[in-house]
Amino acid sequence: MGRKLEANAKFASWEEEKRFIRSLMKKGPLKGKRRWKREDLYGRKSFP
Repeated sequence: MGRKLEANAKFASWEEEKRFIRSLMKKGPLKGKRRWKREDLYGRKSFP
């Protein structure tokens, strides 16, 4: 049962990452540069 909980937590983490990536993608391309900065990625919760 512990493995299933761990798998669910990893799946949830991946889903959260996908939502984050999609939010960046929705901002669309800019002329020559992106709308987000590397600093926007710092402090984000990583995988358990």
